[in-house]
Amino acid sequence: MSNKHTSIQNMILFKKYNIHPVLSLEQILFHFMNFIKEINSSDNPYIYLLIKLEGEDEDFNTIHYSLGRRIPINIHNNKDIQKVQDSIKKSVNELNDYYLSMTLKHIIFNYSILSEDNYLSLTQNLNKNEEVLNLKKESLLKKLSYPNLPVVFDQLNQNYKDKRLSTGLFKRTLTNGVQLFYKNNKIDLLLKEVSGLKYMNQSVRNTQLSNKIMTLDIETFLKENIHIPYCISTYYNDQYKTFLLNEDNNLYNSLFEYLFQSKFNQYIIYIHNSSAFDMVFLLKEMTSYHNVVKVNPIIKDNKFINLEVFYKINNKTYKISFRDSYLLLSSSLSKLSKAFNINNPKGIFPYSFVNSNNLHYDGIVPDYVYFDSEKVSLNEYLNYKQEFIDNNLTWNLLEQTTKYCELDCKALFEIITSFQQEIFELFSIDINKTPTLPSLAFKIFRTHYLMKNQIPLITGKLYKILTQAYYGGHVDMYIPSNVENNKQSLFDKVIQFFKRIYHYDINSLYPAGMKLMRFPVGKITHFIPRNNDSLSLISKDYKFGIFRVNVDCPKDLLHPILPIKINHNCVYPVGTWQGWYQSEELANAEKYGYKYEILEGYLFEGEYIFKDYIDKLYEIKVNSQPNTPHYVISKLLMNSLYGRFAMDPHLLNYKIVDTIDQNNPYEDVIKLKNKYLLSYYNEEQSYSMNINIAIGLSVTAYARIIMSIFKNNPKLTGLLYYTDTDSIFCDKELPLSFIGKALGKMKLEHTLNNFVALAPKVYGGIDLLGKSFTKVKGLKNTITFTQLSELLSKPKEDIKPFTQEKWYKDYIQGTIEVKQIPYILTPTQNKRILIYKDNKLIGTESIELKDGQRIN
Repeated sequence: MSNKHTSIQNMILFKKYNIHPVLSLEQILFHFMNFIKEINSSDNPYIYLLIKLEGEDEDFNTIHYSLGRRIPINIHNNKDIQKVQDSIKKSVNELNDYYLSMTLKHIIFNYSILSEDNYLSLTQNLNKNEEVLNLKKESLLKKLSYPNLPVVFDQLNQNYKDKRLSTGLFKRTLTNGVQLFYKNNKIDLLLKEVSGLKYMNQSVRNTQLSNKIMTLDIETFLKENIHIPYCISTYYNDQYKTFLLNEDNNLYNSLFEYLFQSKFNQYIIYIHNSSAFDMVFLLKEMTSYHNVVKVNPIIKDNKFINLEVFYKINNKTYKISFRDSYLLLSSSLSKLSKAFNINNPKGIFPYSFVNSNNLHYDGIVPDYVYFDSEKVSLNEYLNYKQEFIDNNLTWNLLEQTTKYCELDCKALFEIITSFQQEIFELFSIDINKTPTLPSLAFKIFRTHYLMKNQIPLITGKLYKILTQAYYGGHVDMYIPSNVENNKQSLFDKVIQFFKRIYHYDINSLYPAGMKLMRFPVGKITHFIPRNNDSLSLISKDYKFGIFRVNVDCPKDLLHPILPIKINHNCVYPVGTWQGWYQSEELANAEKYGYKYEILEGYLFEGEYIFKDYIDKLYEIKVNSQPNTPHYVISKLLMNSLYGRFAMDPHLLNYKIVDTIDQNNPYEDVIKLKNKYLLSYYNEEQSYSMNINIAIGLSVTAYARIIMSIFKNNPKLTGLLYYTDTDSIFCDKELPLSFIGKALGKMKLEHTLNNFVALAPKVYGGIDLLGKSFTKVKGLKNTITFTQLSELLSKPKEDIKPFTQEKWYKDYIQGTIEVKQIPYILTPTQNKRILIYKDNKLIGTESIELKDGQRIN
């Protein structure tokens, strides 16, 4: 018999079919019958068959799962065909009952051609094995005193251990780590620990600071709406170098000849707010410079994070890196100069005065209209002008440009080096190792506050699943204005005058949640319950994680608090739908009448991982004066860490090459001078990134939980008009117990007579002194409160678009073009239903869903 079996194994054949990623009994049976039809032409009807599913696990590794055992069948025998179909049904039901840890790709039919003797012999042995197995099952059930216990995994394929629990339930532990809990003869709960997890590494302190820092600035003028560089300055260690555009030299060649020297090897050149501006000019030119051998750009969200340039001198390779200092210190140079107490603060300059025809201008100070009135007051301009008059000086354009540009470079150098020294003294970390503020905060956390094997790295399939629970801050407009219709009596108008709107901001919302709440860490366990009662099988402390649920939000809830994405818009609806949510946010929603049924989820261990990090930074903040280095540093770092955990691992990569490989699937190809800038995705990259989407989404969930206190509590807030991620506009003063400087406490920003909100991120007001303000996301130009108010009652066809400047980068030409584009500002119903009365917007109501479909 053994010889016959050996010959069988040497004759394995297979047929492979594509299948849908979601397991379906119907498609398995369909492909099985197709397989039988395809091999039915053979003269020999006897085969030895094994059916396998092929797919990918969470880490995109190819894995296989057998649907039952290899069995002998006669393809002309209906009983044998039915036997295989029954086996398929049983296997698919079992898979649906527990956890299929792969994305399906193919179904494979492995088979051998049998002789009739082989077939009869194998069938006889199979029947004997089944009899023995049934006797073992009966014996096991009698010993356990638990009749009719379903044996989901056949002993020939899977070993297991059973344990009778004190509750009368059975717990079955399989060798692959799956735990099955039985109740009333059925699987009531399944648990499976996610295998192969890797954990975030601790980082090390820097022992010394790099002093290889230089700063650079570029000044431009507009010619036919194109920015033209005409002055470039650099500064390091009290040494200036400026390059001016003229007919005798190439501006960039002069700059590169100076920079690409051996003495500047390993230097980092900081350019403020350069990731979307200055580096555009530099990229194209440096790739074609004669001794540059390689340019390595790191670009994220269409902004340069780092630009490494490798150049050769006498056959030896050196490197310089260009970085945007704004990505480390996200504030204007003038504000940073004040905060870091720079002795030579940023000056003023008439940007719009410069053009290609007056580069050699020498005369009186240009008029005030050429200065930016939003940044330069009239008094500042007059004092600036008076200096030239008092000293009998003419105003020379190139001389003043050089002075202004060099002053900017020196100010930035002093800011960066001061920031570098402060960070090193506080945390023993060199900012030159971290190009952005989130990466700096992340390194500080990993160096000083991360415990070993604490935070699992989440990538691949699991990342894609959990990211469905990642939502941002809650922003909604509920009531557009506190001003009633103009047709009011005098008495109504007097009452209206005393109807205040109170604008409150919460103090450090995200850091408050990070300090006070626990976060998902440790091992990860996938679970599938039969119903919500199944979770009683898990200890109360362990019910912490991210769940897929059916949600039922009461239709009379005034301000819903659970988000869902509809057509890429994050809305807060009423009704019923299905979604993924963090467990603490679901528990909070129950307080407001939400009901939910848990379908599956991932359990974590909960720990307060950010408390010490936030405590340290908040201590620095409260012990520092506003607008001082320590104050700025603590505020920036507190708010910059969480986003790093939620970073998308599927980033575009960029490289510059001489030629294009037409066989590679590039996302984009941009022609430079004599090279190409290519963008492409690298799936393997995600495995080397320290990310955990579960932590990132928990931070934003906790922020929404904290703010939910003010969403449906009229005794506390009165009428709620508008809410932003960390602010509210209501018509009732909050109790003093909610006010303060501590984390999570509220502060009163404005008391308003008039308030108007057109849409999320579009609002304005007039305070008690008659001072007005407006905020419109995406609109650079100023809009008045009156203009905003008028849009509440204007028909859409009468609304005229605003115009504003937009800069368009052209890597091919190495230019930035300025265009005037329209910006249409009008109420929309993307997030809530608008309510009109007498053609005026007066209110909103929640979107209603039924099984996830919008019905209003």
